[in-house]
Amino acid sequence: PGTKPDATVPITRLRVRSFITNLSEGARVAAGQLLVRGIAFDGGAGIRRVLVSGDGGAGWAEARLMPAYGSSVSRHGFRQWAAQVPV
Repeated sequence: PGTKPDATVPITRLRVRSFITNLSEGARVAAGQLLVRGIAFDGGAGIRRVLVSGDGGAGWAEARLMPAYGSSVSRHGFRQWAAQVPV
């Protein structure tokens, strides 16, 4: 900290990441259909699909994707998503 590094290495790979943004960990929810919202991003290929499971992976719901944040042509932008998931 406080000094400039002698050399740097650019980040060239970033795994796909997705976060649920409207529920807290451990939140209690009623059984039935639950609206789950979140964000997803990757290392530059662009997010084209998000699947969400409410039953530990036995079934999957396809999320609706919103436009990427930032430039509409950016492959590096966050994508908001939303899905109705049976729980």
